[in-house]
Amino acid sequence: MRKLLRKPKLSDCYEVSSCSPSSSERMPSDAAAPSESESSTGEAPSSANELSPEYKNSSDSEPKKRKHALREKNSVHVKDHHFQTHFCHQPTFCAHCRDFIWGVVGNQGMKCTICGFVVHRRCHELVSFPCPGLDKIQDNKSEGCRLQHDFATHSYQKFTFCDHCGSMLYGLINQGKQCKKCQINVHKRCTKYVPNLCGQDIFERRGRIKISISLVKDALHIDGTKFFLFNVSQARNLIPMDVNGLADPYFKIRLFPEDPNHHHGGGHGGSFKFKGKIIKANLNPEWDEHIQVPLRESDKHRRVMIEVWDWDFATRNDFMGALSFGVSELFREVTETTMIDRWFKLLSESEAEFYNVPVVEEIQAEEQKILKKLESLDRQVSLDVDSLQETSNDDFHYLKVLGKGSFGKVYLAKHKECGDLFAVKCLSKEALIKDNDEECALLEMRVLALKNKPLFLTQLHSTFQTFDKLFFVMEFVNGGDLMRHLYTKNKFKHEETVFYIAEITAAILYLHEKNIIYRDLKPDNVMLDFEGHVKITDFGMCKDNMSPTDTTRTFCGTPDYMAPEIVRRDRYGREVDWWAMGVMVYEMLHGHTPFEGEDEDELGYSIQHQQITFPKNFANEAVQLIKGFLMRSPGKRLGSGPSGPADIQSHVFFRRIDWEKLNHRQIQPPTSTLISTFREKTMKDVPSNGKPEKPIKFTPPESKKLLQKRFDAFNGFNFVNKYYIAPCQS
Repeated sequence: MRKLLRKPKLSDCYEVSSCSPSSSERMPSDAAAPSESESSTGEAPSSANELSPEYKNSSDSEPKKRKHALREKNSVHVKDHHFQTHFCHQPTFCAHCRDFIWGVVGNQGMKCTICGFVVHRRCHELVSFPCPGLDKIQDNKSEGCRLQHDFATHSYQKFTFCDHCGSMLYGLINQGKQCKKCQINVHKRCTKYVPNLCGQDIFERRGRIKISISLVKDALHIDGTKFFLFNVSQARNLIPMDVNGLADPYFKIRLFPEDPNHHHGGGHGGSFKFKGKIIKANLNPEWDEHIQVPLRESDKHRRVMIEVWDWDFATRNDFMGALSFGVSELFREVTETTMIDRWFKLLSESEAEFYNVPVVEEIQAEEQKILKKLESLDRQVSLDVDSLQETSNDDFHYLKVLGKGSFGKVYLAKHKECGDLFAVKCLSKEALIKDNDEECALLEMRVLALKNKPLFLTQLHSTFQTFDKLFFVMEFVNGGDLMRHLYTKNKFKHEETVFYIAEITAAILYLHEKNIIYRDLKPDNVMLDFEGHVKITDFGMCKDNMSPTDTTRTFCGTPDYMAPEIVRRDRYGREVDWWAMGVMVYEMLHGHTPFEGEDEDELGYSIQHQQITFPKNFANEAVQLIKGFLMRSPGKRLGSGPSGPADIQSHVFFRRIDWEKLNHRQIQPPTSTLISTFREKTMKDVPSNGKPEKPIKFTPPESKKLLQKRFDAFNGFNFVNKYYIAPCQS
């Protein structure tokens, strides 16, 4: 088989997603724990049967293996940079604040996947220059020769670190390049990504502070004193001063230098001093204090100094940063109609005596993200919460663990009041926050909370949260997933495939109608209930707000079911779900996916170029349906365009399907003895009285400080579904 040219493997840039069970999860329950995943909500499907034994193919000597779902790490876009969490394999300095990136475990920093710019996680939102690695960012020739770096090969006599990627310049001679003008040092490979800002101060070594200065109207004193109102509202990304990585900052305002002829504080002119309140254990303090500073004409040679200090009970207070404003500048720039309101960089003591350096552009991305989340929740879910009673941990008896994922576990739980069984998915807030996957959990909740959805989608009873955990209370689906049935039976009959694919199609059409693309359609995520009807689970990889014309480019999904446009990392739309549907039809009829490869590179080449071969036992209508779904051009794919849903439902493959009856679950599913077998295995270890012999204990968080810092990351998560229909579980 023809191979691709050597490229970085997907595993180098992407992590295994726990949206589908990992290889260890698919082994018997006494097998090893699952491997860590990166992106989605990191849970196992809400079913009792995801820890399944391996079944051997009758035609192969080796057992089949489930495929891992991959998803690109969540990217945070700042100034066209695509920042992702990054593990530093060697000593690295932040290219924004120039401080060392500490830590030996986990992802210590953030790295732009385009230009390689490496920063602290706390610094990535404060980067002030556009990403020079994008094609649309052209060389800044128009800014003149002053902004162009003049790099030359340089040999260093001591350890030196790159000012762009932060890692060390290795070697004995000619280790890197140095700009002759601004003296920055970079790797040879980094020169093409360094922004053309020679001589510009793009670093923020001590953080930033927001200050507004206005003139107090009608407060002119007889001796010509003007009163200026200083509003010190907040600071961001201050340097850590304590051993816990935090600080206790407060600010001081004073006139500099002091006037020896005046010793009264707060008087008209002379000496002026003010000390703000102390904010404990915070690198992003919010003071919001207003101070009136009296200034006279005779003070025009002086400066108003604003300093930030770290309060320490045991030792002397530590300087964190400062800046100053010339009194003459304030008299000129601040009038009754104009004011100063912006972010400023905190400088060293020597620099602060002479300068104030405004930040190039104010960044308030975090506040906007929170507002967007709340607006999205209000728009997507409209509930009469006042008439409902919220659920909590005290409402359930947790009987056993159904499955495990890197972000949490799925428990079989019994409601104390009504006695119904539920699959309760428990996710770790700490793991979600560390991987920037808060939005994935909120998105899954929004999808599960949709009203009037078909019964082919897993129902949500409620969601609630504790200090360190998120809980999804969902209906308990105990008939096993399609992959387990496929392993046991090797392949499905044509009529069975038609029925299951029809119900799956009805569910996907509903999601598309709600402008949601699923992006991880595969047999592992399709469960069967006790009757044999389809239940689609695991919505962690969904993408909402996707109209028929909208596209996205996040690399996610299971490799065997990825559409060519995802493999090529092109922009794609809802057509990717229909490609995965075609792969599923082929696999259900044949027992294998149509595209194979020894590694991700060969599999990607096969998806893009390999000719599909069909066994002779395939019905002609099945061949035509698969060919329609597996068109490599998204615009020509079956299901695309305004008439796409009608084209699918009217296809000859579904000629026996009455869609109206199907949507009301009025078509009897194919008979399968495996459903009762899987259900009996699930309930084997469940106590008959509905109470566990030993209470199940939840894993405590590793760091409570992170949860306290991001306590509002999951606002709006609590939810009770008043449209929940209790399924029969007999």
